[in-house]
Amino acid sequence: DRDEALKAALAETIGLGMIKKGQSVYLRVNSNSGDMYPYSTSPDTILTVGGMLKDIGITDIRIGDRSFWGDKGTAANLVKNGITGAATKLGTTAVVFDESVDWLTLPEESHPNWNGTVRLPTDVTTADHMIILSCVKTHFIAQITMSLKICLVIVHADDRSRTGNLKTHDTKVLHQQTAQINKAFTPSLIIQDGYSAVISGGPTVNDKPPGAPAGFTKGITGDPKVFIVSTDRVAADVAGAAVLQTLSPAYEYVHKTKPF
Repeated sequence: DRDEALKAALAETIGLGMIKKGQSVYLRVNSNSGDMYPYSTSPDTILTVGGMLKDIGITDIRIGDRSFWGDKGTAANLVKNGITGAATKLGTTAVVFDESVDWLTLPEESHPNWNGTVRLPTDVTTADHMIILSCVKTHFIAQITMSLKICLVIVHADDRSRTGNLKTHDTKVLHQQTAQINKAFTPSLIIQDGYSAVISGGPTVNDKPPGAPAGFTKGITGDPKVFIVSTDRVAADVAGAAVLQTLSPAYEYVHKTKPF
């Protein structure tokens, strides 16, 4: 049972004891597209974690995202992948991070590999806690996308699409850009959902990885049946890469190096 597995992973590691009644919690979901789990955060994971937060006495649960910078249909994506429905069941709203929300501009010196202004939503930066609800996924450009990479999506879409930033997904600087955004905040917890995983392709069901055979038509999923719980984003992603190495086809880049 996936919910029992999630609760066991929390019980065997750090749990939610750092979160106190009356605090605010931002749940960092993965909604790059409208594709269902494991391409997006599982509604079941959101409901399980959200229910545990409500049991603690948390009433300010924040859920929000903005899909790929070229996709203006985030609201529809959030409905299609079930995140909006899960948020509604928890008594909150799945917010689209667009011009309707407030933004914090990061200091220019904090992101030397980004061109121009870089902004993050204040719903994220002012929360007492961030819990990253990432998936275990391969990525046809970035090789993998888990707790570190998905945080790029909270950057304002205009800043992401600017030439020299994510518009070209230049892998020469992509990893530095990812690190610099992650330095802007410290999550309280990463709950990385590998109960099911994208083991080839990604981040969407239609993305084809380099080296895939001619018959490849859509992403491939598998079922590692694990949850990775950590306060350390690097450790969580290293563990996720190791999980992918057990199931991903040989042509996937994740096999070309050791996880760390």
